[in-house]
Amino acid sequence: MNKLNLSDNIIRLRHDKKLTQEELADFMGVTKASVSKWEKGINTPDIMLLPRLAAFFDVTVDELIGYEAQLSGEQIRRQYGQLCQDFATLPFEEALEKARSLAHKYYACYPLLLQLGILYWNHYMLAETEEERKSLLEEAVGWCDRIEKNCSDAGICSDAVVLRAGLYLRLGQAAEAIDTLEPYVGPIRLAGQNKILLLQAYQLAGDTEKARSYVQIKQYQDLLDLIGDAVLELVLYEKDMTRCEETIRRITGVMGLYGLETLHPNVAAQFLFQSAIVEVL
Repeated sequence: MNKLNLSDNIIRLRHDKKLTQEELADFMGVTKASVSKWEKGINTPDIMLLPRLAAFFDVTVDELIGYEAQLSGEQIRRQYGQLCQDFATLPFEEALEKARSLAHKYYACYPLLLQLGILYWNHYMLAETEEERKSLLEEAVGWCDRIEKNCSDAGICSDAVVLRAGLYLRLGQAAEAIDTLEPYVGPIRLAGQNKILLLQAYQLAGDTEKARSYVQIKQYQDLLDLIGDAVLELVLYEKDMTRCEETIRRITGVMGLYGLETLHPNVAAQFLFQSAIVEVL
């Protein structure tokens, strides 16, 4: 029951229970003609009858009317991919309306709202005016607020916090970004130990292969973080050539050891580009 079609669902559920329209009508306290009109789509049951009708068929009201409040991970990935294609091929307002319609339909599907926020982050600059671009970013911030207040998935909430801070930066609201991130960042925060603890847990459980897989992933992510931090350092210390030259020497050596230009050309290019800017200055 993944489409909003109450009449078809009543017919199917009634047939599943091998009931006549008259038997269903007797239970619901209505006429057979009323049930017939429900199934033909001429009329719909009174809203007060929906919980009773759903209970009779042993389904939820959402299932009865065909409303799906949540999407699976695969469905979200497909929707995101389609929307990215829409923003690339359709007029901006048309693609935007499709994204908003999806958000309104699945407003309680927080993983989807997070992805729609990322979608706005990646495409807001396509709006024609600065006012429209600002409005889109603020709309995405609102989704992040909703996720953090209502979602029970700690990972989704954490991602929403990071996304909201990034959106604030795009809005030029540095103070808001700081207020968003500062409570969650710092060497004494236990959250920074989660990957190490997960590795130890897999090792203790005897799942060596899983532990090895995660340690490889962690090393890769840590390497990318190191290069990203070095790019920021070159920006912050661009007038200190001694420090910049030492950073360039060290990071160039690390990149060579790990073959980063092959492993992740984009990150390597960002560092090389910033290095060239510093040397020019």
